[in-house]
Amino acid sequence: MRIIGMEQVINLAKMRLDIMDSFEPDQDLEKWINVLAQGLNATNTYIIKCCEEDVNGDCKVKLPCGTEELICFQFNPNGCSGVCSAPQDKEGHFTTGGVSTCTCPQVYYYDRAAMIKGGNCGWYGNYFYIQGGYMHFPSKLTATSIHIYYEAFNQDEDGLMVIDETQERGLSAGAAYQYACQKWNSYTDRQRAMLNQEWINQKNWINGKKIIGEFKLTKEAISLTVNAVLIQKQYSGIGR
Repeated sequence: MRIIGMEQVINLAKMRLDIMDSFEPDQDLEKWINVLAQGLNATNTYIIKCCEEDVNGDCKVKLPCGTEELICFQFNPNGCSGVCSAPQDKEGHFTTGGVSTCTCPQVYYYDRAAMIKGGNCGWYGNYFYIQGGYMHFPSKLTATSIHIYYEAFNQDEDGLMVIDETQERGLSAGAAYQYACQKWNSYTDRQRAMLNQEWINQKNWINGKKIIGEFKLTKEAISLTVNAVLIQKQYSGIGR
C-alpha cells in the first residue's frame, strides 16, 4: 500500500472537471475527498490508538476525541475497578487472608474474547455505560487513570484522512461529481452521471471482498494490542 497526498487526488479531480488552471475549487474538493474517504471500508480507514485519561471525582473518564470504537481499557496499577470478586472487610476493602488485595481483570474488552489468548481479562459489556462522551464507572472505583485502546479515523496531523493509491481514482471521481452538482450550469447531466457511476463502481470495488478481506486482517493488530497490554502493563506504543 502506497500512501499518496491529498493534493494528488485534488489534481486528478480537477483534471476530470477541466479546471486545472484554477485553485479556487481546491478547498471544496479537499472537503469532499475527506468526507468520502471516511465512508470507505478500506484497510487504512481506521487505526488503533492508545491514550491515558484521568478519572475525575464522579468516577467518569472522558473518551478520547475521535473515538469510533472502544476496543479495551486497562486501569493503572494499584487501582481497583470497583467490581472486585475478592471478599470485603467491614470498611469495604477487598481482602484475602486479612491482606488487602484486588482480583480485578487487568484488561477489560468488548466482544473480542476470541482474539485474546489467555491472560487476566474481563468483559466490560455490563460494567459501565457511556453518556455524553464519558465512560461512567461504579462509585467504588479507586483507579486514578486508565489506558484506553480505541479505533479512530486514520488521519494526518492536519485532520485529513490518510489515502492510499487504490482510492485515488474513486475519490477523485466522487469529489468531482459533488463539485459538478454544486456548479450545476457548468456541467451536463451526462458528465455528472459518468462521474457518479465511476465513483459508485470504484467504491464497490474498494469495499468488495478483496479489500474487506484485507481489512479483517487488522483484527490481528487488535489482538496484538490486547496481548501487549497483558504482557506489559504500561504498553502504549500503538497509534502514538
